[in-house]
Amino acid sequence: MLLRDIVRRFEMMNRIGEREMGETERRIAESLSRDLQNWIGDTPLGQFIDRPSSVDLNASVLSFETKKIAESGGLQSVGMMVLTNLIMRWMMRDQTKRKRVIVEELRSMTDTPQAIQTTATLFSTAAKYNTAVTVINQGAQIFNNPALDGILNNASIFLLFRLPRDEAATIVSKLELPENLIDTIVKLRSLKGVYSECLAAVRRSDAVFEGGVIRIQTSALEYWHYTSDKDDKPLRESIIAKHGGNRHAAMIELATDWKVTF
Repeated sequence: MLLRDIVRRFEMMNRIGEREMGETERRIAESLSRDLQNWIGDTPLGQFIDRPSSVDLNASVLSFETKKIAESGGLQSVGMMVLTNLIMRWMMRDQTKRKRVIVEELRSMTDTPQAIQTTATLFSTAAKYNTAVTVINQGAQIFNNPALDGILNNASIFLLFRLPRDEAATIVSKLELPENLIDTIVKLRSLKGVYSECLAAVRRSDAVFEGGVIRIQTSALEYWHYTSDKDDKPLRESIIAKHGGNRHAAMIELATDWKVTF
C-alpha cells in the first residue's frame, strides 16, 4: 500500500468500522486528503515518499528514528502516517505470533497531534494483533498532557522508578494511586550495574491497581549493551573500535574483563 492509496481511502471514506462517519470525522478525512496532495504522485515530495518502502516487514526487529520527523515541519503529518501504516502492517502479518512494539521515548511521540494519534492507535489495537506495546519515558511532566489520557487509559502495567517528590506526586495523582505511594517512589533504590528498584502498578480488569516494589537485576552483558552513563561511553567506544565495530564481541569483553565503577 502506497501513500496515494491511503489518500484515496480518505477521499472515499464514509464509515469507521461498523458505523457511519460523523460530520467532524468527515471534515478531518477531507482535511488530511487535502494536506497530503503534495506528498503523492509525481510531485517532488511524492517521488520521495509515495513509493514502495524498503522496510522488510518480515524482519524480526524493526527500528524507527522519529526525532528527525518531529523536527521537519511539514514532514510530521505524512511521516507519522507512513510510520503508523508500516507498524500496523507488521503487527497484522502473523496474528499467531507474539510481537512487541517499543517506544523508547514517549516524549518524542507526543510532540505533534499526529504523533499522539499514532501512539494511541498502537495502544488501542495492539492486543487485537497479539502485540504488546512498551513505552519508556524519563520524568513525569508528560503526564500533565491531557492528550495522553487515551494512551494512559489503555496501559495496564506501569513500572515507576525513583523520582523527585513533585514528579512522583504528579504520577500518583494521574493514575489515582494511594497517596502513600509517593513516599515509596521517592525512596526507591538503585546500585549502578547491579539493580534498580521500581514500583510495579498493575491495572486489573476492574480498573483497580495492585502491585508492589520489585528489584530488576541486570547481567554484566546487559549492562554494557544498554548503559547510558556518560562515564561509560569512552571505554565502550574504545572497545568497540578495538573489535573493528563488532559490538557483540566488544560487549562480551567489557562484561568479562571490566568492572562497573561507582
